[in-house]
Amino acid sequence: MIVPTDKDYTDTKRILKKEKEMNPIFQKLKDWISIEFNQRVLNLYYDTIDNGKRPRLNVIFENYQSVNTIRNRIGNYAKEKKQKIKGKFEELIANESTVDFKTENLFVIFSAFNPIAQAEANGFISDKFLNSLKEKYEQLKIWELSKFGGSTTVFFYTEKELEERRQSQEIIALREEYLEQLKKYDEFNVVNSEEFILRFDSKENFDNKYESSWYYYYK
Repeated sequence: MIVPTDKDYTDTKRILKKEKEMNPIFQKLKDWISIEFNQRVLNLYYDTIDNGKRPRLNVIFENYQSVNTIRNRIGNYAKEKKQKIKGKFEELIANESTVDFKTENLFVIFSAFNPIAQAEANGFISDKFLNSLKEKYEQLKIWELSKFGGSTTVFFYTEKELEERRQSQEIIALREEYLEQLKKYDEFNVVNSEEFILRFDSKENFDNKYESSWYYYYK
């Protein structure tokens, strides 16, 4: 689950909006994982990879903090935790004669819903609104307001201007206005005003380090 058009994200949206009921097997597994790992699970999405040869189970948490509880000390997903989930999935399937899920070589992965939901909300912020901010706060001399996923970057012209203005009262006001607009599209209440930040950069850095290319900048 990477972008708002991914099937596992849209499936989770339907579950949260009560437009779709979870498969009873997944509902039981969701409840078990939530208790076993003390983290809220929103959905479980089953599909296949490798041209349909390998089954995959995506455990969808609320946020990356929950996902990180599954990692080991070096940052990889802990094998024993993945095996626990696979074992419970197999146990639940064994008790149901009508299901047709495969678990041999099951690939268990983990995703976070909230960051994708914020990216979707941010995608609704219009260029018209961004331009209105640039005009309203013209004293900041903003070169560009650039959206990418769930974040937005304020570009000043020079590195000197960046350092002088990034913590100004005008930037604080701009952030609050942007946040207010973002929340209008926040369907699942995932935007946290305490955690929401604007990123800062300069055209000077964009030109010198990234050859004035958005492709290189966001690569």
